[in-house]
This record gives sequence, C-alpha cells and structure tokens, in this order.
Amino acid sequence: MIRLADGQIAGFEALARLRDDLGTLLMPASFLPALGAPGLMRLFRNGVIQAVACRQSLARTGVVLGMSVNVPLAALRDARYARTVDTVLQASGCPVGSLRFEALEPVSGTSCWARMAQSGVQSLKWLDPLALEDDMTVNRSLVARLCQSPFDRIKVDQAIVAHVRKDPLGTLRLLRQLIRVGHDLSMEVVVEGLESPGMIEAASILGADFGQGFALARPMAAEQLPDWLDSFNSGGRGAPPRCALGALAAVLCWDERLIDLFDETWSRDRHVRAPSGAADYLRTANGVPVGLRTSHDAMLDAAVHGPFASDYGVQRDLFFSLLVEQTLAEEQQHNRDEPAAV
Repeated sequence: MIRLADGQIAGFEALARLRDDLGTLLMPASFLPALGAPGLMRLFRNGVIQAVACRQSLARTGVVLGMSVNVPLAALRDARYARTVDTVLQASGCPVGSLRFEALEPVSGTSCWARMAQSGVQSLKWLDPLALEDDMTVNRSLVARLCQSPFDRIKVDQAIVAHVRKDPLGTLRLLRQLIRVGHDLSMEVVVEGLESPGMIEAASILGADFGQGFALARPMAAEQLPDWLDSFNSGGRGAPPRCALGALAAVLCWDERLIDLFDETWSRDRHVRAPSGAADYLRTANGVPVGLRTSHDAMLDAAVHGPFASDYGVQRDLFFSLLVEQTLAEEQQHNRDEPAAV
C-alpha cells in the first residue's frame, strides 16, 4: 500500500492464495466458497501467523511497516477471531498497532458493531464499501453504518475503479464523492485496483490517502519483498498530471472550485487564469490532439462569465467529452501493453 501524497510505502496486505496438488496457484474465489466456519478460522489463523512472521522479519532488517489481513464477516460476530489475534501477537511480540484487518461490506444492520465492541474485536478496523446502488450513487444505509462503526479506514474496491475503462468521468465523480464521505467522517481512504499511471494520478488528485494496485506493486511471495524494497522507487508523486485520466480528475476539481467561487468575481477570474493540472497535461503530453487544446482554451474563455453561464456549460461539456475520448485511448493502450497478474 502506497501513501499517495509522497509515494512512500505505507504497509503491506497479506493475500490469501493456495496451491493444489499440481502446484497451481488458486485465487480466493476458487476456494473460499468451499470453506465452512472451521476452514475459515483455520485460514485466518494461518494468515495472521504468516503475516506477523513476515512483518517481524522485515522489522529485524529495519523496515518497520504495518501489515493488513482480510477477515470474513464472521470475525465481526465471533470473539474467537479476536482471541486468535491476541494469542499470535503475544507469542510473536508484534506490536498491536502494526497489524490491521480488512472486513468486507455490506453488513446487515448495525448491531454487529455493538457485538464487535463487546467481544473485544475493536482492533479489526478496516472497511471495504461495496454497498452501492445500481445507479452508482452512494447507498444512504452505508453512510449510516459508517457513522456508527468503529472503522478508521474505507477501501474503495477495485470493481468500482475498473469502471474507469468504460466511464471515466462517471467513475471519477463517484470516487470523488466516496473520498469526501470518508474524510467527512474522519476516515482515511484507500483506493485499490490502480492498474495504470493515470489511475494513480487520478486517485491522488481526488484526495485519496493510499493506493494499491498492479501499477504500484504486483502480488509477490514474502521472500521476494526484500529485493522489491531495495528496488522500490517512489516515483515523485505530486507532479502535474502526465496522463489524460489525471488531467480529467484535475479538471473535475477545477470545475468544482469554479462553482464555489461563483459569486466572487475577482477570485473566480484569478482561478480561471491560474495554471491548472489539465493545462499542464495539454502543454507537456505527447500525442494530444490539437482539438483538445483548442477546446480547453474555449472553456477557459467561457469560464470568465461564471460557472452557470450557458456558454461555459457548453464548452465545458465539449472539453470533458474530448478529454474522455483521450482518456479511453490512453487507458486501453496501457491495458494492451501490461500483462495480467495474480
């Protein structure tokens, strides 16, 4: 997991993988449905033991980072999971704060939060918000549960982020709102499924705290971590966007700010004339169509009349549509160039 503000490593996630008798690596979807309650408990216990051992091994080399482990929903209602964690931590000497747990939404009702607190499982603090309506708007019941929950982070699932390849603008708008909800509730936001440089730029520009995905680090065995850490390059986050998707995220934020300044003429004019992420992309990126640059200039000319002027709305929508076309072309090209990972 990478901290998007500076590109530094913030921690690791222990992924569940099994090998069959032929040595084939199995993904969770192929074996989790076959596990009953005892099997899930055994998998969780072994996962915690291995994750703690990996974390402690890295700490002895001077790399002190947190480790996260996935938990089934049963962990929110079964105190044995908390006791298992406590036993492993005490036996290993691993600090409590260095181990995090990730639980999958949705959870019916809110009574599980009370049971979790009563059973001492309040250390299992991470949430993956998947409870979304079909029209991609945030489910009100999810927000209500978040307000009553003890979780301290929200993770935006890769299934949401993957829609950027079909609907970049809609996906970024949804992502922006999810990040806002998390921050308004004083929670950190993790975005997973970042599989291209453009996705990393967009998540960072929209305000996400952390990122995960193949474009940052591919899944690897524990014994490969030391070599990967030696070769890791933070990539200098915070630079102007170099990808169309990052530019699209930047112009979304720029448009929001323009609306905020609708009745402040001087500040609005200054905002329109100031350098922006979209302008930086158009100036420095290779292969940008001339029509996209022309459309951006026309949008800026119209913006001086205010965010609610009809001519600005027309020029903004045209620029958005052209930038979406450029985004789709870049993301599709990257998808063709990059191999899959497991």
